[in-house]
Amino acid sequence: MVELLEKVDPESAAKYSDRRRIIRALEVYQLAGRAFSVIQREAQENNPFKSLNFALTLPREKLYGVIDLRAEQMVIKGLIGEYINLINRGYPADCKAMQGLGYRHSGMFVQGKWTKAEMVEQLQQDTRRFAKRQLTWFRGMKDIIWQDNSNPLASVEIIDNKLQELLNSPAK
Repeated sequence: MVELLEKVDPESAAKYSDRRRIIRALEVYQLAGRAFSVIQREAQENNPFKSLNFALTLPREKLYGVIDLRAEQMVIKGLIGEYINLINRGYPADCKAMQGLGYRHSGMFVQGKWTKAEMVEQLQQDTRRFAKRQLTWFRGMKDIIWQDNSNPLASVEIIDNKLQELLNSPAK
């Protein structure tokens, strides 16, 4: 698949290493008859919309505290029961959706591989890792406006002011 993508869309081939994206780029080429990278570039160049992209942040210690509490709350509010209900409705435990944060952990508990405490601890750790990957991904994006969200009401006001500036600026 990589060799085929290199022939029809070298830019996407150089950019993508995961199987799903490679397959998607080949699908687009097959359906559209044009390279995925060309279609994406044209869409960006011809986009008539202005946008603001915000990334809300917290000091790491506070972020991890919020994540840990949220993981505990998910379990208290029925995460394990939700997982069992989905399994009983016929969703296979090994399908992609059931491998996400929380469901995979619930499966390990239901199968007796983890205690509830181990499940919560692992969910917290995996969620912290996921948040770290998200922050890394956002850092790679251009034109991101970083906003410390330690005071959410102040963040809303700052974001609103930025939106008003955008709305009141002359169109290009």
